[in-house]
Amino acid sequence: MAACLAGKAEVVDFLLSKGADYTIGEKDGYFPHDGAGFQGRPAVTSVLLKHNISPDYVHRDGYPPIFRAAWGRTDNHAEVIRILIDEGGVSPTITDARGISLLDVASRTGIEKTVEVVQKAIASQKGSPKNEL
Repeated sequence: MAACLAGKAEVVDFLLSKGADYTIGEKDGYFPHDGAGFQGRPAVTSVLLKHNISPDYVHRDGYPPIFRAAWGRTDNHAEVIRILIDEGGVSPTITDARGISLLDVASRTGIEKTVEVVQKAIASQKGSPKNEL
């Protein structure tokens, strides 16, 4: 988790290749995708996905990892969102436990790049053949 938070993608990759147990959360129960999202670590996010670590879970606080990235204020946070959607299979229309959408959260931060990434993903999803049936 420390390597995820620090953005040390090479260290994360090495540890996972040696069998590090990513299912052991830190003291508050956050896992690697939570830390990478919160800190805006796109390279770490890619490494986690490369090791087939799914971002498809909700922390006991009611938020999935992608929301931690959406709360961020940098372009790196927007890039984490893009990676989680494009490579991790997270739906851009995901909502939190209260029904608040990812786009709503992104819009509240006021970070144009984050809003743009989410809007583009939603538009792309609506235009895909599987959604036109």
